[in-house]
Amino acid sequence: MNSPLIQSVNLRDKNAKARIFNKEKASIIVYPRIHMFSLDLSIYQGNMSSGSMGFSLLNLPIKITVSKCDVDIVDIHDEDLLHDAKELLDKFRRRFNVADQYKIQISLSENWHHVGLGLTTQIMGGIMLTVGRLSNVSLSYVDLFNLGIGQVSNLGLTALLDTGFMIEFGYEIDQNSRINIHPDLYSHTESPRGASLSIKNCPWQAIIAIPRNSQSLSGKCEEDFWSDLFPDNIESSQKISYMTLNQLIPDIITNNFNDFISALNNITNLGTKPAEEAIQHEKTKRLLSKMRRKFGFASISSLGPTIYTFAEKSVDDKDLREIQDDNFDLVCFNLSEGRKYE
Repeated sequence: MNSPLIQSVNLRDKNAKARIFNKEKASIIVYPRIHMFSLDLSIYQGNMSSGSMGFSLLNLPIKITVSKCDVDIVDIHDEDLLHDAKELLDKFRRRFNVADQYKIQISLSENWHHVGLGLTTQIMGGIMLTVGRLSNVSLSYVDLFNLGIGQVSNLGLTALLDTGFMIEFGYEIDQNSRINIHPDLYSHTESPRGASLSIKNCPWQAIIAIPRNSQSLSGKCEEDFWSDLFPDNIESSQKISYMTLNQLIPDIITNNFNDFISALNNITNLGTKPAEEAIQHEKTKRLLSKMRRKFGFASISSLGPTIYTFAEKSVDDKDLREIQDDNFDLVCFNLSEGRKYE
């Protein structure tokens, strides 16, 4: 097997392509993502640069198909996503002086909204890229950000244009921008930095536990949660950034799985992650403990309750039976292929 390869990516030079069926219909595939941890939630650089490590769930594709219509029709049963989509279409039309209306179909077989998989960013971004293609509007990385996509977490915006296993470097101060993500903390305006590291040929397995019924905080509850934590202290963010640069990245390049897991344990004991785990339901905490005993490490994606971990080699049904939980679906894959464990 080839050694892992880390490539630099300039997202400002990339464009996601929506497939055009004809002049009236287009589609795109987007993917849920795992947000492993944030790099810098302090305001040491003047703004909250954030940045993060994470990966796309490439075995759980979501297809978005858009056609022109006489009136907007969004075929999705989640009320929050429906509301967000309609607001975004209106914003797109105002900003780019477009009069078209659209029928949008989303192949979302599971209700994974608010479980830590970043569905809002992926679906809204996919809708915009497809709508833009149909209406002859070429949307850049920054255009998507200015429409509101990726302002909560830049990982989702990055994953729209460069799917896979990645480290992305968040936001930078930009005097030409009109957007301030955290006006309660500083007055600087910001834009996405547009820089990421793409990790290819990683031989390790990812094991994901997706809740069947539970959801994470959202809306005002989520805002209140973060307002009590932001900004993170400088020392904590610097330790996370240091360990990412001097431990995680070298461990990936040299295929040193044990040290990679050790570094992840250290990183997720810092920053906001302990507080994020503390608010989880007891059933999530029980599975976290079980997965940690089995694999040596486990943590939650974003605010949970989705849980992720890694294994050095392919896991078999016996391994998965040891952590099976009626409250969660288990998904195991190697970043390019996967299967759902029943």
